[in-house]
Amino acid sequence: MTDGVRRSNLSQLARVTWKGLKDLASAARGRAPELMPVVGPPGSVAVLNTPHAEPGYREITGPTWRNEVPARVLVAEGANRPITRIDDVRCPILIQIADRDSLASPAAARAAAWRAKGRVEVREYPCEHFEIYLGELRERAIADQLHFLRRHLGSGETAGEPAEAAAGAAG
Repeated sequence: MTDGVRRSNLSQLARVTWKGLKDLASAARGRAPELMPVVGPPGSVAVLNTPHAEPGYREITGPTWRNEVPARVLVAEGANRPITRIDDVRCPILIQIADRDSLASPAAARAAAWRAKGRVEVREYPCEHFEIYLGELRERAIADQLHFLRRHLGSGETAGEPAEAAAGAAG
């Protein structure tokens, strides 16, 4: 469940949960999904309803995007708590944090990084949740991802040898 939904008032949380449970029941009966908005203004019954959610999401979507999702995603998302499983991850981890994020708690991301005890790299960006998908911050985030992947997965080249030559020598 998103932090935005978790921070909703009890009435709104009950309405969203009810929609999710009804949709699960519909799925079990083979019926069409019960749809709900992905984004909406604060107080609305939507998956994401923080002040920045609707304008941010609409800025990164295209003209054919439909603001709807099966309500059951909220039930599945409620069980998605990565911080409870981060101790089980044995590979290097990159955590990218939008430091003014109103959807995914920066404090929770930092706590997860702390629990990973040395297997994690943290990169923080001065932005809201959706701003990292646009412009210069997007380019910076992608560069950080590529740097992380190259360091941990390698470039596919051996010392001083292009990847094609290394692949040919191995075969």
